[in-house]
Amino acid sequence: TIPKTATLGGLSTLQKQRREIRNILNGLGLNEVYTYSLVPEKDLSEFTFFSKEKKDISILMPITQDHKFLRKSLLPGLIENARYSYSRKNKDLALFEIGKIYYQGNDYQEEEMLSLLMAGRFASTLWKGEVETVDFYLIKGVLETLFKKLKMDVYFRLPETPIKELHPGKSAEILFEG
Repeated sequence: TIPKTATLGGLSTLQKQRREIRNILNGLGLNEVYTYSLVPEKDLSEFTFFSKEKKDISILMPITQDHKFLRKSLLPGLIENARYSYSRKNKDLALFEIGKIYYQGNDYQEEEMLSLLMAGRFASTLWKGEVETVDFYLIKGVLETLFKKLKMDVYFRLPETPIKELHPGKSAEILFEG
């Protein structure tokens, strides 16, 4: 049936922001991926610098042991995606995921996160014979462009405490002003 009063549909502020981030990253040459929220236990101990003190959430009756826990980081899924691509000779990757992570603090929590993974060649021009390979500075440039287009004032600094999964001289914390 048709509603009796006129209603206006539209996206929420969060949906608009998510769409804008997707459009910016797609425009910069990255591809969006979706990975599983249910992960094996080994993935819970990787890339936990945001959720070290937070408890894992397990499923009571999982279908398999590989899908027993809710993820606490997006990065293990992206790395598994890269591993799959590399084994099929696709070594030039520019991926991102916007997804939720889950943990238990005082209550069950979920947070939306953005993760990027880039490797190999990012761009090449056959007619000039130039190749741009992915390195720390290329990724930093992609992030700076993203934040600039989102009108967010951020700055980069060396991590205060080393992150075991990241290279000590080629990693940074991103801090938001405001």
